[in-house]
Amino acid sequence: MTNFITKSATVSQQNVATISPKFVELSAITPGDDFRYRAHDDKTAVDDCAVLLTEYKEAKAKGESPKYPFPPVRIWHDGTTLVLITGFQRFAAAQKAGLDEILVEEFMGTEDEAHWLAVGDNRTHGLRLRYGDLQYCVEKALKRFSEQKPEAIAEVVGCSRAYAYRIQKELSTSTSRRNEGGQSQSFEKRLNCRIAALDKFMKEQSSQDERALIIEKMGEWVEKWESEQRIGLPVVTTTHYG
Repeated sequence: MTNFITKSATVSQQNVATISPKFVELSAITPGDDFRYRAHDDKTAVDDCAVLLTEYKEAKAKGESPKYPFPPVRIWHDGTTLVLITGFQRFAAAQKAGLDEILVEEFMGTEDEAHWLAVGDNRTHGLRLRYGDLQYCVEKALKRFSEQKPEAIAEVVGCSRAYAYRIQKELSTSTSRRNEGGQSQSFEKRLNCRIAALDKFMKEQSSQDERALIIEKMGEWVEKWESEQRIGLPVVTTTHYG
């Protein structure tokens, strides 16, 4: 990972290395879903933009020279494809309006830099991130740039540091619970296998004392497992059971 992130969060809006705006055919651009840092497109916003773009299209058809009504979307060349990295709602609106071309800026940088640009795209312009979008953006950014501190993510997204730290804590807690759940299920499977094997062994034994000992040991295992499920502790490995 390059260190451009820690140098300045303003990389997302200022001093961005791009080629001068130009028109590119919509069909030549692939929406980069991995670069979406908004949970969902706002249908109303897309419809409103489509109306203005339709008017722009009609004016051009009449031979007029209307000004393009929106800032350019940003694209990035991944080596084989022109990938849309910002402006997904404007892109959707252009498709809805039936435009053949859209105004773009081509970002010149690495994939990580392109993602960082996408993270902060709506901080100072466009439709601001609503609560659900904000949470989605921060979560995705924390996962993508896991080596970065929450305050760096907060600065680029445009949220408070406290909010970014809270989201990081929730992600850590969620991961911990999933890990414990996986261990618990794994131990439960091992426990059932042992019970089945011992049940078969017990039926083959004629000694009443041996059967009683086995039943006692099985009871201890089950009691231990049930206790761990109640208090939510990580389950110990099979080595603890001999």
